[in-house]
Amino acid sequence: MFNDKVKTEYQSVKAPAELYERILNTDRPGEKKAVVIPFRRYAAIAAALAVIVCSAFVLTGRNAAPDIYLGSERLTGEITLTSENNDGIMLARTGREIGCEMTLRLKKDTVVTTVNGILLSDSGEVILTEGEEKTFSEPLQCKWLVPDADREMTYSICLSDKKGTYTINLYFDKQTDSWTVSLTK
Repeated sequence: MFNDKVKTEYQSVKAPAELYERILNTDRPGEKKAVVIPFRRYAAIAAALAVIVCSAFVLTGRNAAPDIYLGSERLTGEITLTSENNDGIMLARTGREIGCEMTLRLKKDTVVTTVNGILLSDSGEVILTEGEEKTFSEPLQCKWLVPDADREMTYSICLSDKKGTYTINLYFDKQTDSWTVSLTK
């Protein structure tokens, strides 16, 4: 029906660019506009969430104190040693000698230093004497013995690993009138 000349003339007719844009952006009644989020936005959101999750894992593990148990009680702050405790927290208090059973759950290379006192194994062998240090990488069950405990002194054992240094302190608390063990960073 149409010859080539008419077809060519029809294709040469052009509308202004702004009219073309208005026609494309016209809302039809009853039709909702779809929000299109490009792939790049999804990728950016996913990357940001991954950074947040990874940071949370790193930060929560960074300041975690080592697992230290006196008898069956985990040392997180302070534990008062009393003679009524029969679960191994207070093993000896003869004269001026103080002793308590400890379990140090060490997972990585940790340097244990006895600032005061002696660390003994379950069988009674000396693990560390006063002022000595040794590296351990697995759980250590021991007895901390302070032979000549003075109520005016504070006795310490230090644990150092990549996360930091923690100090186990033994001191006499005058308010409670008893020996107390605390953990500090």
